[in-house]
Amino acid sequence: MRSDNILLLNWKAKSTRNVVMISTYHVGNETQVVVRQPRGAANNIVKKPVSVMGYNSSMGGVDLSDQLSGYYSFCRKSIKWWIN
Repeated sequence: MRSDNILLLNWKAKSTRNVVMISTYHVGNETQVVVRQPRGAANNIVKKPVSVMGYNSSMGGVDLSDQLSGYYSFCRKSIKWWIN
């Protein structure tokens, strides 16, 4: 579904899950061919939307940022050491 500059995408991934995305960057009818090879099975050719490919290629940076920020506690109280 495309309305003005907003794309709403519902894509069935791996025949079990639905992926729902909202994008203002991508066009809805663009797809790329991806070859999947499950363990012990023949190659599968799948058409994947470009918006999903773009998300998957850039999501690693966000995950790393979330992981690194989880190591630090920002809500810790501090003591004014210069008054003592």
